[in-house]
This record gives sequence, structure tokens and C-alpha cells, in this order.
Amino acid sequence: MGHTVRRLSVVPPIFFIPRWRMAAPTEQTLHDAITDGLEEKRQRLKAIQLEAEEIRAFMETLKAQKKQLEQLATNAKKSQNARHKQNKRIYRRRANSKGKRSAQTADG
Repeated sequence: MGHTVRRLSVVPPIFFIPRWRMAAPTEQTLHDAITDGLEEKRQRLKAIQLEAEEIRAFMETLKAQKKQLEQLATNAKKSQNARHKQNKRIYRRRANSKGKRSAQTADG
């Protein structure tokens, strides 16, 4: 009882077919291949354009947020300076009143 090799009736993929056995491309197959390639490129271009629009919109929101943060920082600096000036006045008044009190007690 010998072993027999069973052959598959499946057509091999195109990359296994030697070039000399492939049929020459016709004008229609070339046209279809070019059209398919162009369509893929158009779809990719549309996807890239949509992505670019999303990036632009995101950049605009980042710019707006940056502007808000700068405004908040400016307002914080202004309020800090105002508090500093107010505290300075308060400390001066206290120092002046203490000086007057000590002068009054020394006179008194």
C-alpha cells in the first residue's frame, strides 16, 4: 500500500503564478487598476482633509484657552498688587498709630 499524494484543486494566489504564465494586461484592466488607485487616493485625501480640519479646530480651542489663562493670570497679578498696596497702607497706618501712641505715652 503506497502513499498517494493528493493534489489540491485550488488555484494558487497570483503571486505564486510565474510572470511568463500571466496574461498580458488589457487596456480595461489597466484602466480599472488606475481608477481604483485614484479612488483610494481620493478617499485618503478626504480623510486627511477632515483630520486637518479637526486639528485646526483643536488649535483654535487651545488658543482660546491660552488667552483665557493669560487673562486670568493678568487679573491675578492685578489683584495681588492691589492687596499688596492695601496691606502696605494698613501696616503704615498701624506703624504710624503705634508711633503716635508711644509718643503720647512718652509725653504723658
